[in-house]
Amino acid sequence: MTQRRTRFTMRAAAVLGLFGLPAALLTAPAAQATTSQCAYTWIPGAVYGEVTDVTLISQGRTLKLWNDKGADLYSYAEITSGYQSGDQVWIDRSYNHMPLGDRHPSNLQVDMNGGWFQCGPFSRRYSGVVNSWHYAVRACMRPVNGISHCGRWNVDQ
Repeated sequence: MTQRRTRFTMRAAAVLGLFGLPAALLTAPAAQATTSQCAYTWIPGAVYGEVTDVTLISQGRTLKLWNDKGADLYSYAEITSGYQSGDQVWIDRSYNHMPLGDRHPSNLQVDMNGGWFQCGPFSRRYSGVVNSWHYAVRACMRPVNGISHCGRWNVDQ
């Protein structure tokens, strides 16, 4: 399924390129994650640091991506200000490790590297924790009565 979706996305992106439309308009939707892919829980004693260049501010909320700074293996998303009951937050993660070098790949680059899954959504201030070492991850939210927004992809290398 993912291979067919990726091939379709690549072909459609090429066609859209002929018409001068951005390929980002055609990114494939994320697959829903299995329980085991999102089974990580809060790691006791872990120290998380904000990934400052991927913070998203939208509809009166601030969404941040946090990376584990000890073992450097995990990430989670959090609405750090403006949270309202009913807001949803989740984290997207690539299925495969990303090539080293580009810390902020595009949707198309993540698609071409096998796609991604969505861990969530959670109707609370923070998402579940995912293994992020060498994977592309991004923080996403859907404010109550609003539309979904995601920050930039980040690869923790």
